[in-house]
Amino acid sequence: MFPCCLPSVRWLAILGLTLLLGLPAKAQDHSRIYSPEELQADAERLSRPINRLNEIFQDFFTTEEKAALKNLVIEFPQPQKGDPALNFYAFSDFGEKVVVLPLMSLKMLEDVTTAYAYLLSSGLSPGTIDLYFTMLSREDPGSFPGGRYPALLPTLGVPADAWKHPPVDDLSLRLRNEAFAFVFLHELGHIVLKHKSYEDISTSEALTDEIAADRFALDMLERTKTPALGAALLFTAQAFSLPNRGQFDSDRAWIDFQHKKNTHPITTDRLRSFSDYVSNKLSKTRTAESEMWRFIGSGVNEIANNLDDPEMQKCMAAIRDNGTLDDLAPRSGVAISLFEKLCL
Repeated sequence: MFPCCLPSVRWLAILGLTLLLGLPAKAQDHSRIYSPEELQADAERLSRPINRLNEIFQDFFTTEEKAALKNLVIEFPQPQKGDPALNFYAFSDFGEKVVVLPLMSLKMLEDVTTAYAYLLSSGLSPGTIDLYFTMLSREDPGSFPGGRYPALLPTLGVPADAWKHPPVDDLSLRLRNEAFAFVFLHELGHIVLKHKSYEDISTSEALTDEIAADRFALDMLERTKTPALGAALLFTAQAFSLPNRGQFDSDRAWIDFQHKKNTHPITTDRLRSFSDYVSNKLSKTRTAESEMWRFIGSGVNEIANNLDDPEMQKCMAAIRDNGTLDDLAPRSGVAISLFEKLCL
């Protein structure tokens, strides 16, 4: 084993990010994970908390921010062919400001928080969530039953109604609302800060914009006294859903990808910026919750360290390429068993 390279046990026990798994550079089409009928049936339930958050945030925006967000439109479309599982974005069009939160992505995020709450409260490893996202990175959905990528909850053995029962209901609802708040605020940040389309700027500029939108969202969480664990779950899930250095044969290939093809940069630099901001600025301004902010910051920084570690990257690739759906069954000690099985 590589005990020096494994994430902190304390961090894993609470946040559940037990497997730091790599994804291939090619984007996957996850648009058929849920049926259109299922998503439409959940549309009102998924959109309601976003609309409510938008109402609540109005009392916390500055005069300038309110002006920048005038005529805001929030859209909740069905997924389009080629859409990744977590796909949120914003744009301005002829003076109209639009935040797009696809139903598939909101439902996926809700499922992540439900699975996390259920597995943790059941004494099981939430690390299977990370392995699930690695399974979604496989190019050919034909390797899965029915020729389509499987939905998260049944694949992880989580009851469909788990969110209705204590103690899962309270934890999963709080985490979902925190995660929804972060992603919504992040996209609002792009509009408030007048960021350009990725097609019009360099990858370096896009990374700077992503960090700025992260900070806008985190500052708004601070203003509204909103906890950050759900935000950390979302941020990390997005990081694991996109390519990292471990999927490339050389530093040159990775740098070329970052400069030419990476349109939504989730890099270790961004993770460390997130970590530094919550560990320092937010932990100092939210003194009553400083321990929580520092804890989240240190955990995200540790993830960045692992993503930069060559030996860990090799293990990520082994787990990505050789893990099976059987590895997603509810269990404890997932990280240890898979490291022993695939990395030794």
